[in-house]
Amino acid sequence: MNTQKKKIAICEYRCETNSFNPSLSDMQYFIRGGIYEGREMYEALHNKPCAVGGMIQAAEQAGASIVTLYSMHGNSGGPIDDAVITHFLEKTISQLRLELPVEGLFVSLHGATQTATRDDACGYILEQLRTVVGPDTMIAASCDLHANVTKLMQNNADYICGYHT
Repeated sequence: MNTQKKKIAICEYRCETNSFNPSLSDMQYFIRGGIYEGREMYEALHNKPCAVGGMIQAAEQAGASIVTLYSMHGNSGGPIDDAVITHFLEKTISQLRLELPVEGLFVSLHGATQTATRDDACGYILEQLRTVVGPDTMIAASCDLHANVTKLMQNNADYICGYHT
């Protein structure tokens, strides 16, 4: 009998884009909103009324081992500077590679995020994460209830869950 706990990795890139806002949202925008890495992410967001807090709670209640990777949070703003998405993916993927294999990857997204060059930043993030964990690892994404759920998101996540509060 295998008594080893299932390992679940959690990351977050939450930002809603207002495409009519002409100002690019840069790294300073996310520093103001909150950036957490590793255990700091767990300490900041567990037991909080947010998507990551709910992910941590559900995984712990199921007896899983939690690995918090990287979190960047911004409020509604203009399109994201592409360098910010690159930064998020580099930090998240480098941490994720250290933790492989994982049985699941929980990803907190907004679902309506654009960059200066991509209309579907959330789909792109999921696609890049899928290339790291492979096709057999479950990826579950949470999105705000008015997310733009795209084909790219659907192709790279096993579950997409919208939430109201």
